[in-house]
Order: sequence, then C-alpha cells, then structure tokens
Amino acid sequence: MGTQPAFFTEEEIRKSHTPAFRPKAWEKRGYDLAANHDQRQWELGEWLDEGVEGLTKSTALKKAMKITGYAQSTLWDFARTYSAFPDENSRRRELSWSHYKELAVAKLDDEDRSDLIHRATADKDHIWSIQELRAQVRDLKKSAGSKKKDQPFRFQVSVKKATYEFLTRRAEQSGSHKLSQAASTILDDYAAARGES
Repeated sequence: MGTQPAFFTEEEIRKSHTPAFRPKAWEKRGYDLAANHDQRQWELGEWLDEGVEGLTKSTALKKAMKITGYAQSTLWDFARTYSAFPDENSRRRELSWSHYKELAVAKLDDEDRSDLIHRATADKDHIWSIQELRAQVRDLKKSAGSKKKDQPFRFQVSVKKATYEFLTRRAEQSGSHKLSQAASTILDDYAAARGES
C-alpha cells in the first residue's frame, strides 16, 4: 500500500512560512517610524521656511505643493512649526512634532512655549499627551489674559535694496537667517540706546 501525497492549500503554506509575531519588535518599529516621520516634518518645515524667506510665501507654497504633493495647509503647518522652534534640535525627540505644532499655533511667547515644553517632559515616565498640552495652553492663555505682557507687534515695511542686503548680512551673521529677527534686534537696540524701551 503506497502513501498518499499530502496537499496543502496556499493559506496553509503561507502560514507555515510566516515568522511569529514579536510584539516588542513591532513596537520598536512603530517608534522608529514615528520618529522618522516627525523628522521629515521638521526637515520639510525648514526647507519651506527657507523658500518663504528667499521667494514669497505664495510662490514657495505653490512650488512646494508641486514638488512634494502635500496640501498647502499641511506644508504651512510644517513651516510655521519649524519657524516657531528653529533651535529645538536637541529637544525634538522628547515630544512629537504634533506637540510642537500645537504650541506653534497657540500664539504664545517664546518663554511660555519653553516653559510648557519643560513641564511636558519633566516626568520621563509620563510625557504629556496632546490633549494634556492643549489643556495647559488653555489654562495659560486664561491666566495671561489678566496679565498683559509686552507682546511684540508685527508690521510690514518696504525698504531700499541696500537696507535689504544689510539686513540679510546681519541675519546671516547672527546665524538665524531671519530678516525679521535681524530687523527687530536692530530696532530694539536703537530704542534701548535712546532710552525709549
């Protein structure tokens, strides 16, 4: 009596070759993917911020949409968040990009943003969720409403080409590459020297 050949379905063959699921490896891959995704958002934000400074906001956004395939609002979120935190490289791993985006749109001053980042990451066993950060931002805004701080004002000016080039050099020398920051520093220093600040 001969042996009968065994027949297996495709599903049985696939299952026999599928490695066992490893939860820890799966979690690590998720963290890696999330971290890399956050990093791409920062890099795109920096790239677009440079484009806005070199071109115009409208032109840079149009070109960036064509190049990346991202929606205008998404790209502007990247640039606005990067612009609010250009020097946060060392701390970006502590919170997600979404945490920083939340702070960027909250229209807080740099000191309040820095304080919230510090508080959100103070307990390494419990980093604040987006919802917790949002609640803290709301509380801060409520309390700030009663304490009028010296808020910076924004305005747009037209300058001669020589002034524009001077501001560009000053921005590059300061390492910020932001014309608005260079102009603000010059004006604040001038007011302080005259005793008007």
